[in-house]
Amino acid sequence: MDDHGGAGVSETDVSALESGSGQVSTRTLDAINNALGIRPVALPRYLSTTVEVALDIRDQLRDGSPDVLRVLIQFSDDLARASFIETCVATITPPMTTGDSHFDAALAALVHRHFAGLGIDPPQWALATRAPAVFSSLGYDWDEHDRDDTDPIILEHGVILPNQTLRSS
Repeated sequence: MDDHGGAGVSETDVSALESGSGQVSTRTLDAINNALGIRPVALPRYLSTTVEVALDIRDQLRDGSPDVLRVLIQFSDDLARASFIETCVATITPPMTTGDSHFDAALAALVHRHFAGLGIDPPQWALATRAPAVFSSLGYDWDEHDRDDTDPIILEHGVILPNQTLRSS
């Protein structure tokens, strides 16, 4: 069949697009968009996606970087400055694991806390990502004071990350 839904696109191209298994030309995408009445929009952004942040954390953990916690702090700062649309676009896709359950949970907790501040439900992946609560996580040995200074939403995820630590200098 040469035509798929009047878009003039082969079933092979549609299949490749749906499965993400091949390269699809911009001409093919334009044909599909036109047939469906979709107008793509490019959004300017400075906010890294949760997928990008998780990959950065994973790489820094693998390399033994002492500044890996800084990635979470920067992401928290960026969320605070982002528009609602930027936040939704950057956080909708579940990230792959960082290789550390507490960093996974901390990333989810920051997204959850930000959405709660907006008064809306966070993405489901953020609600579901938890870690066992321990005082030694994210590369630090936290104490009772640090736990008391951690936002309750972050604690729900099994993470101790004091508000003082999240404040940028």
